Amino acid sequence: MPTTLTKIAVAAICFCLSSSIQAGRAYGADFIAAAGKGAYGLSLNYPGAGIKYYLSDNFALELKGQADADVKVGGLRLYDHFFTSDRLYLFWGLEADYIDYKGTASRGAGGAGELFCGFEYFISPAVSLQADFGPAYIYLKDRHDPVTVNGIEYVTNFAFTVYFGGLKSGEGNWLLSLI
Repeated sequence: MPTTLTKIAVAAICFCLSSSIQAGRAYGADFIAAAGKGAYGLSLNYPGAGIKYYLSDNFALELKGQADADVKVGGLRLYDHFFTSDRLYLFWGLEADYIDYKGTASRGAGGAGELFCGFEYFISPAVSLQADFGPAYIYLKDRHDPVTVNGIEYVTNFAFTVYFGGLKSGEGNWLLSLI
């Protein structure tokens, strides 16, 4: 019997594949995405936010934070865009996180490392939707007891990003491209 996590992972993969196929068909030849060297973006993900900066046209760094009632996660992501078209960017990357948690019976901290792949689809030149999926190694240690937990979990991320800057000279104003 598949677990809920397995069902979510399969649904995320199907969503990513079908969206990638549809996005590849939908792009226009005159579309110029704002993401590229020097661009930065503010992203919203559930349940948190991030700041992304493009080091070059293919590599980006993102400082990301997420918080829930009992768990806080902060981390850094590195993206490598191995395929780009006008509206669709395919990428893989690495993520490293610090985790702080407080449960009913324990309290502690730990870390996570993730390898992920996914896509970013631009719905306008400065606004994108992003989805990625991958395995993450998670390590947690209780603060008061000598108890540790570690293992591999599969993680899915979705984000909505608004970009600023990054347009090459003569290609237009980023503010006008939001429309």
